[in-house]
Amino acid sequence: NTAMDLIDEFVVEDVDTLKVLAHPQRLELLRNFDQSRTVKEVANRIDADPTKMYYHVRMMEKAGLIRITETNVISGIIEKHYQVVALSYRIADELITGDAMQQGEFDQIIASVFDDTRQQMRRSIAAGVFQLNDKEENSAALSSANVRLSDSQVQEAGAQLQALQADILRWSLENKESKAGSANAYMFT
Repeated sequence: NTAMDLIDEFVVEDVDTLKVLAHPQRLELLRNFDQSRTVKEVANRIDADPTKMYYHVRMMEKAGLIRITETNVISGIIEKHYQVVALSYRIADELITGDAMQQGEFDQIIASVFDDTRQQMRRSIAAGVFQLNDKEENSAALSSANVRLSDSQVQEAGAQLQALQADILRWSLENKESKAGSANAYMFT
């Protein structure tokens, strides 16, 4: 399968799928199945035990987050290649705002996503992918601010963020087609 086979967005619409997705190891696996790879290849990339990864891969496949793209028989053993099904994954609004899950579950899932993001940022800084200063070409900034926006400004900001996300996903698809260098960036909106 190629990047063109990926859907633009996978919407997580049930708590069980969200629980499968919101696990640090599974989030890391999701990023590494951006291309068709075996569990062993991904385990080597993330320096993990492949036998422990198979459990997570089966859960992700069952939830529809990844899919088998190729199977080969090597010395009588079936080797499966997996890939993500979408360029981005989004949690349905009703899962966050409704009564679908308890507050503790919600807090645990959000903490998992933020912990994963923190780990990825640390790795990127250590690898020199970006610097946390504004003087370098590949710099990034972390900031937090309390802002006061009208309802229409919130809607406009949301529309601009969605447009930027669509541009980034389009660029990613173009880069995959041209085999350009890549940086993993899964967006959760």
